[in-house]
Amino acid sequence: AVREPAALAAAVDAARARLRAGRTEARALRAAWDHARERRLLAAQARGLLAAGLAFEPADYGVAELDLDEAEAAAQAALETAEAALAAGEATARTRLESALALLCLPQCAARIPDAVRRQEEAREWLWVLTRLEPALPELAPLRLATATLAALLRQRDQGGDNFRAVLEQLTADIQARVDRLQELTSVIAHPFPPRGGELMLSEHLRNRDYDPDPAEQILREGRSQEEKLRGVAAEVLGRLAQLAEQVEACLRTPPERPLNPPL
Repeated sequence: AVREPAALAAAVDAARARLRAGRTEARALRAAWDHARERRLLAAQARGLLAAGLAFEPADYGVAELDLDEAEAAAQAALETAEAALAAGEATARTRLESALALLCLPQCAARIPDAVRRQEEAREWLWVLTRLEPALPELAPLRLATATLAALLRQRDQGGDNFRAVLEQLTADIQARVDRLQELTSVIAHPFPPRGGELMLSEHLRNRDYDPDPAEQILREGRSQEEKLRGVAAEVLGRLAQLAEQVEACLRTPPERPLNPPL
């Protein structure tokens, strides 16, 4: 259903007020999430080292006082708790963004926004990119865990653990499968911010450019490149949409010459 401009503007104002009031809490929640994600990553690395038969100091991986199963479960639970705590703020931010962009598309609001047609086109393009990226984004967290675990193994490969080769092959195969999946999903998406002078498919942008002759090191670099670059593109698209929404809000804060919802 189409919402009235005044209702959309009220939703923007309410969401902005909630976000402003919760800034301190949001920073604390984000710090808790960062810490939980690091704990989960370290536990995954410890699991990989143990499976490969490599020696490691448990305290370095946050598992000194727990067995590995308990440490992994606790780290995963902490991460899920942190994600749930962040969800409310993310929902509020989404409401603010969606409401502001909806206002941009309404004629009575667009008339008050400089260069509204171009901004509408940009919003549609960036929202389309985000929609096409949605199937790819769930691949990023497990890819990050896999590459971090592979990096831990390669740092200690000289130990030559009893099961090192088998674990290495399993990890590299998992990373390659996820890379292939990301390449498939992004091969039909044009880079929203290509280099000057031509088009570039997103799959090409994600590829690693830093070659290593060692096959395991090469797949590690490829996995990291895909994960980091895709996160970067998604963050930039969201950032530009947020900037656009803020421009819409700024224009609409100026009192109109007549009400957004004129009386019938």
